[in-house]
Amino acid sequence: MGIALVVGAVIFNSKRRTVDATTMEIQDAMSGLDPVSRAAVIARLAADKKAQWDDKTKLDEETQLDEK
Repeated sequence: MGIALVVGAVIFNSKRRTVDATTMEIQDAMSGLDPVSRAAVIARLAADKKAQWDDKTKLDEETQLDEK
């Protein structure tokens, strides 16, 4: 069990470093945009996330109806 915890911690730290590096790259790219372009990118990301949420919610509702 101890080895599994060590392996899990190593994998977690590796993934966390990857996420941190990717986040920094995105922040650097966003900071280089003018305010209007930055607002447009954020609006697009928000719209895409809302569409994903709506699709997931609809799928969850359909799955619940199928189970009844």
